[in-house]
Amino acid sequence: IMPSLVGSEMCIRDSPVAVQWGVDHETNAIADYLTLQNAVTEIQVSLSGLTLYSSHAFLGASSDGWVIDR
Repeated sequence: IMPSLVGSEMCIRDSPVAVQWGVDHETNAIADYLTLQNAVTEIQVSLSGLTLYSSHAFLGASSDGWVIDR
């Protein structure tokens, strides 16, 4: 579940400290990435949710976002 689907704050119950740290700092990481990359080329990051593998729907990944080259 992405924060965009459940609100601006997300807490993963009983998650490892490192996972919760990543969730808590994801927005800042995306902003920093955009600042660095936009110095070279113009991009944007679109929020993403769960992406399922097309031929094996039981496999999936939840990325931080999709990078779009403008």
